[in-house]
Amino acid sequence: MSTGKKKKISAGKRKFRRFLRIYASILGIATIVVCIIVWGRLKNYQESYDNSKSKHSPDKFMDEFVDNLDYEKILGYVKNYGINVETGINPKENHAAYFAACVAADGAKYDKNDKYTSVMPVYDVYAGDTRIAVLSLKADGKSDSFGFHDWKIRDMAFDTNEIDYETTTVTVNEGMVLKYNGQAVGDEYKIDSTDNDAIRAKARALGASVPAVETYVIKDTFGSRNITATDSNGNSYTAFVDGNTYDFTGSKGTKAPEDIEQRVFDTIDSYILTIYNHKSFDETATYIEYNSDAYRLIKDVLASVIWGWTPDTVDILEQSVTDYVAYGDNLFSCSYYGKIYKYEEGKSESGEETFNYRLIFKKHDGKWYLNYFIIV
Repeated sequence: MSTGKKKKISAGKRKFRRFLRIYASILGIATIVVCIIVWGRLKNYQESYDNSKSKHSPDKFMDEFVDNLDYEKILGYVKNYGINVETGINPKENHAAYFAACVAADGAKYDKNDKYTSVMPVYDVYAGDTRIAVLSLKADGKSDSFGFHDWKIRDMAFDTNEIDYETTTVTVNEGMVLKYNGQAVGDEYKIDSTDNDAIRAKARALGASVPAVETYVIKDTFGSRNITATDSNGNSYTAFVDGNTYDFTGSKGTKAPEDIEQRVFDTIDSYILTIYNHKSFDETATYIEYNSDAYRLIKDVLASVIWGWTPDTVDILEQSVTDYVAYGDNLFSCSYYGKIYKYEEGKSESGEETFNYRLIFKKHDGKWYLNYFIIV
């Protein structure tokens, strides 16, 4: 009987162990399934969290901001948030054009400002390596389930510290249309510019048609300074530019034709050599219009000179003729510059001397003669 009991007990244990194995397998599978489900949900949550964080990141806002910077956008920002230089012609439009040109040339980028916080992000905006603006952000709308929200501009300030502002003076002939960066320059920029120029006045007295001039002063110009002038027929003029001074009158910087240039050189050479070599006035008079202002002045000067030192040599080192203006076929004006070297051994008077004149020549019988001059 004992043997049969043992066999029953062994059979019971085998059934129980089988049950435990089945139960453990089911429990293991259930645990794995639960873990997979939980992991999947956690992964989805994390992905949703990361997506929401990325979507609502202030850096994402800035990426879109710099990618869309153009003239129209910048002009809108300038009008909304202002600019700290409000003088000059159309300051908002011209600053917007300036910053847009910088962005177009060097590209736009951003970096976090030293005052950046997660609550109020602050960024520096650059065109190349030059900062053009500083802007701060604020929340836009309600936060989502993760606590993230969109952003919008809280405040914006354009950086004008690197801009070189200058006052520009522009001279045009009366009746010309003057434009700065494509925008008409009004009479409010015109100054009292009574034409007191002696050369133009003398040319008028000699019968030449010489237009009056007008002068404009434009404060706080900057950037490319695209300044143009056209006459009443729409003809464009080229400016003579000297620093921040533009002259559209056609009386500055123009080179004289070679034959006229040589005639001016010969005339002044004769005058200089007459002075220093004690030559007769009759020699230099061959280049001067008889009984003109120049004729009378030079004759009187030479007659009153107390002749003293006469150098051994007089060498002309430099000379040039510029600012040539033709008044028809028989009259022109120009500027002359010359440098000479006078020398006599042992004389302290030896050395260089410069001459600067503005001259008017008149034509007689096919030849040019000096009519009038002033020292400048």
